[in-house]
Amino acid sequence: MKPNQQKSMLLIIVIGSLVFYSTAFASPDADKSSAKEEVRAAAIAFNTAYAENKLDDYFAFYVDDATLMSPDGSIQTVADYYAEWKEFLASGGGVDSLSSYEPTSIRTSADGLSAVTYFTSGTTVYVDADGKETGSDTAETDIWWKIGGEWKVVHIHYHATD
Repeated sequence: MKPNQQKSMLLIIVIGSLVFYSTAFASPDADKSSAKEEVRAAAIAFNTAYAENKLDDYFAFYVDDATLMSPDGSIQTVADYYAEWKEFLASGGGVDSLSSYEPTSIRTSADGLSAVTYFTSGTTVYVDADGKETGSDTAETDIWWKIGGEWKVVHIHYHATD
């Protein structure tokens, strides 16, 4: 092997080793911490859009085939949920107040590409077109995936609270 080839080979080995060791021993907690903060910010923006009745901003967080499960176990598609909310808002109804915008806990996957957020019991007050208020007390679990660099909701499960 010629001296220039030896130098090139050595350089490739050194660079390859540096790349391997810098990724193999990188702290997964750093990635998870970053993912948690991204998910926290997305969840707060998601709930803010909901509380402010910003239909398109709120639904922009969902993937097209997302599902929602209510406390009784029924499952609704995001398309049906959108149509329901659009009609409710058009009638003059909407969210009047939301007691919790920030998740109680966030769990992220090791690769930082999926997360679960949990919201403890909170009260959402709705107002209909006639100004009548109704309240809903539920806890909520949201499943998030990072798609194209953005956090998206793929499933929500509402839990009844006692």
